[in-house]
This record gives sequence, structure tokens and C-alpha cells, in this order.
Amino acid sequence: MDIGGYFNVTNQRTQAYNGFWQPEGKYRYWGATAFWNLVKEVSSDPERKWSFGEKYNSSRYHPHAVLFDATTGYKINPAKNDLMYDNALESYMLYNGSKWKKVAYQDFVWDFDYSKYLSMWNLESPEILAEFLGLNDFRSALDPTAIDFSEWNARMEKVMASYHKAVPSGRFVLMIPSSSCGILDNVAGDFTTKHNACMWELRRNIIEKFDHREDENIHIVDGGIAIDNLNGTWFRADPTYTLPYSGYKGDGRIAVQFGNPHPFPNYPTMGVSLAAFIQKYRHQ
Repeated sequence: MDIGGYFNVTNQRTQAYNGFWQPEGKYRYWGATAFWNLVKEVSSDPERKWSFGEKYNSSRYHPHAVLFDATTGYKINPAKNDLMYDNALESYMLYNGSKWKKVAYQDFVWDFDYSKYLSMWNLESPEILAEFLGLNDFRSALDPTAIDFSEWNARMEKVMASYHKAVPSGRFVLMIPSSSCGILDNVAGDFTTKHNACMWELRRNIIEKFDHREDENIHIVDGGIAIDNLNGTWFRADPTYTLPYSGYKGDGRIAVQFGNPHPFPNYPTMGVSLAAFIQKYRHQ
């Protein structure tokens, strides 16, 4: 999920539940009935031929499937002021203590609320919270020299403030993502040089906006430093894509990455810098 996804309600079958976007006050949003039905189905029959979206978006929620009815998708033991979206009725539903009643999204004021997320799911307050960023927000920007980071920065400030409201002494870690999108990828049609420029602009923005704020318990850690532009990528061997140029008759080939720029070989090392940070600050 990109940062924008934190600030939108999720109410569709294959939309992974976003527990951060909540109605203000005493209300608690638990997601869509169709989504929890999907979680129940996939967890009960994982070997079935599911689509990528079905399996990917539901997989992390399997342990919570027991909280929701396998037939209706509603919470099995709702509390007063619980809120869900009923996909069959195409309506938000509020539990009033005895039954579910139709309401509208506009009946509530919604916002990012980390504290409510913790309390709803009975989670301990983390003394360190790391926002591990990816490439989705900006790598495909049309012009790397004209990216507007203002909305993204404002939302990140809100995430940080919400975390610190819930955990006043906690340390928020903003991870600088990969500044490399790998090498030429003729399969996905990615213009890698341009994508790299976009990610370097994001790196610059993060440093200029969020660095030197340790007195606010806001820290920057470079996650992208562990990614190798060449050896961090999977490669294709298909000569259709790896010929140096069309019509080439020799034996030489060029390296072409497989699919979008996921640095799979570097995944084990991407957390090293964060581990060092945790080792320094844990229990301080």
C-alpha cells in the first residue's frame, strides 16, 4: 500500500483492509463484508487457483478470519458503534448495540488514526515504528524535475503526528527507499533512467524535509543503500529481450531485469540499516 492508501476507506472485495482510516469519535471501522468473506475462503482453501489480487490482498489477514462470519462477512461479536461496509447492500452498516443499521460514509468524519488502530486490534504500542517505503508513489512520475511532494509530505507529517499522539515517547523511522529501479526492462516497458531520477528526487525531498528532527523523535534511515543496482535484480535469458539490438547476429546479450523493479536478491539485506538503528535505540 502506498501512502495515499492510508488515507482512503477500503470497502471492496479485493481491497486489503486499511485499519488506519477511521471515523472520528467512538466509531470503529472494520472493513467490508466481501473482503472478510474472501479472507475466510482463501484461508480455508489456499491451494485453490486464486487470482493474484485475491491471494495477495487477503493473505496477511488470515489469522483474523475467525473474527468474522464465514457466510455474512460481519463481525461475529460486534460492539456498539462498530461500522462495516455491506457489499451486498452497497451500504455502510452501523451496529447500534442490538442490530446493524444502514448509514452513509458522509455521516462520519474520517481521518488517519493510529491510536484507534492499536486499540481495535489490541496491539502493544511499538517503541519504534518504521515506515518502510517502496517505489509505487513516485517512480512513474511524468517529469522527475517537476514532482509535487506537498501532499505526500503533509500526509507523512500526519502519520508521524498520529503515531506520536498514540506513543508520545516512540521513535518514528522514515526509511529512504531504493533510489534505483534496476536496469533496462524491456518487458514491463519501464524507462529505468527516468524512474531512477524520480526516486533520487524523492530521496532529496525526504532528506530536506525530515532530516535533523531527532529532537521530535523523527529519524531517517537509508533502506535503499543496501540495494545493488545490478546484482539486486532478477534477469531474463530470453533472447527476444536480451539481444543488444534488433537483427543482431552475434552471441552477445545484455542484462534485462525480470518484471518491475523488485530487488528480490537484496531483500535479505534491506533491513540491515534498520536493524542497526533498532540496536542503538531499543529501550533507551
